[in-house]
Amino acid sequence: MKLSKFEYNIYNFIRENKLLENTKHIVVGVSGGADSICLISVLKRISEYVSSKSVDDSSFDLMAVHINHNIRGKEAKRDETFVVDFCEKNGIPLIVESLDVVGYSNKNNLSLEEAGRVLRYEAFARAASKWEDRQFVKIAVAHNENDNVETVIFNIIRGSGLKGVSGIPVKRDDIIRPLLSTTRESIEDYLKSRGIDYVVDSTNLQEDYSRNKIRLMVLPYLQNNFNQNVFNAISNLAEIATEANEFIENQVDKAYKKYVSEYEISSQILDEDECVISGVIRKCFEDKSGKLKDITKTHVNIIMNLFGSIVSSSIELPYGIIAKRTYNGVEFATKSENQQINVHKEYPSYQIKKSEEKQVIEGAGFRITVEVKPADVIDEKIIKNKENQYTKYIDYDKIDSDLYVRSRQKGDYIVVNSEGGHKKIKDYFSDMKIPREERDDILLLSSDDKILWVIGYRIGEDIKVTSDTNKILKISYEADKE
Repeated sequence: MKLSKFEYNIYNFIRENKLLENTKHIVVGVSGGADSICLISVLKRISEYVSSKSVDDSSFDLMAVHINHNIRGKEAKRDETFVVDFCEKNGIPLIVESLDVVGYSNKNNLSLEEAGRVLRYEAFARAASKWEDRQFVKIAVAHNENDNVETVIFNIIRGSGLKGVSGIPVKRDDIIRPLLSTTRESIEDYLKSRGIDYVVDSTNLQEDYSRNKIRLMVLPYLQNNFNQNVFNAISNLAEIATEANEFIENQVDKAYKKYVSEYEISSQILDEDECVISGVIRKCFEDKSGKLKDITKTHVNIIMNLFGSIVSSSIELPYGIIAKRTYNGVEFATKSENQQINVHKEYPSYQIKKSEEKQVIEGAGFRITVEVKPADVIDEKIIKNKENQYTKYIDYDKIDSDLYVRSRQKGDYIVVNSEGGHKKIKDYFSDMKIPREERDDILLLSSDDKILWVIGYRIGEDIKVTSDTNKILKISYEADKE
């Protein structure tokens, strides 16, 4: 058999874009309109062509899926009947699904258009899963060049970035669009030449929809008053934007792997180009929220400004996401996660009696050993060794009462110089760049609200061993081994 010029152009487009690599089955969305009827007709012809010729491509089988959105009443039922008859006549397996788009729209606060799109693709995926070799299944949808041009204009009007100007992707994951370089006019001419009928969705002719206004009013105006080849001009723009966007996304993926850990973007990313930083911010938000639709350039700019803000600064974003400044950069969290971090944890306190010369405190996951020794039996070099952060030596005679090992409390402070100047533990943690979520886990050796030792860090200046010290309190901390 031989393909027509129209069919062969689509076949070449499929091959050039590798749309059917590793493909044995194709699910085709068929509404009954000109585009989808053309798509499944041409794919059927191509399947027969590759089966009859010694070509590199493998043959594939087709399954049509028709969705009744239950919005257009009798017209929707007419479309369903038409598709059923068409598939029966052409020997194409068909799945028909009836979906409650209105109910889904109300439940999920989506427009009817968006709700219909979500449910359609879910139905296509269910159909694709009917084959055991799911990895060899593609889902073909019938977007054409006109749809792409309309989408680009729509995105520009909404204030889209480079990705929006790229228009509709030729392929994404297992979804392919074989008609994306084909005009609606040529599709209708092809169907007419072959005597193939199709149905017309009356809502496509109504001017009260944004996309329809672009199709019926804006594009004809541009063609008649500015450029007769406006479709080609915008299609070329979309192609150039796609190439540029693919390059940027590749750089963004590399930067994401380098600078992002558990939804936290390192401040080191500021060495990258602004477009890469912006892309990483968008990707991190999308990964955390599962959505990207309502994140705007304004949001991205505010998040970028967070890198220069004080630690703990934060902003609220769509979908209940919080972006907050951390010591290392900017982190994305849900509101509930952020609230959990801000809730003060309370741990038991453990008493160390001043009257006992040797004690062992068994805590939750740790052990503290306390000994009172004469000052002259401990080498001065050992006392002044700053490398051992988990064994400290304190002037015993400067301790007035029993001590406690506990987590931080409001009002805690530590003496930081020989003049008695002190600093709030909260400020000390900030100076040491200890993340907020880790501060409650740090144990403190306290005497009332005065902290003698931030375990793992420093001791208070006022209780250090001096040449006048007579007795030394040696205190050691050891975490349990797992």
